[in-house]
Amino acid sequence: MWPPFVALGLGVGMVPSASSGAIVGDAPVRDGGVAGGLQATSLQIGGALGTSVLVSVISARVGATLRTELTGAGVPRAPAGQLAQAKDAVAMGVAPVSPAMPDTLGSAVGQYPRLAGRGTTAEAE
Repeated sequence: MWPPFVALGLGVGMVPSASSGAIVGDAPVRDGGVAGGLQATSLQIGGALGTSVLVSVISARVGATLRTELTGAGVPRAPAGQLAQAKDAVAMGVAPVSPAMPDTLGSAVGQYPRLAGRGTTAEAE
């Protein structure tokens, strides 16, 4: 699992230097600011597009294999109604709390989404 990430890290580590040299190094001195701005913008757009493509690929892969892998591991299938209810709760920003959770854990999990947007913790209240 690690070799692809090592190769990705090495490649990503070399790209900013090469692109900076290619973009800024070939620009006339009077256009240095524009070239620097173009270089920074291209790195930001490339990072955003690369991340979105990578997340899309991973999401499609997980979506295609997760149910099969869970079933193969012996995890019982949840009824469709439970899945739809959990999906709706997560979409609204509500953390699903299982009745099997201890009370303190269920309380903490239930209030975390509300606190997350405020940049605070349960202890601060």
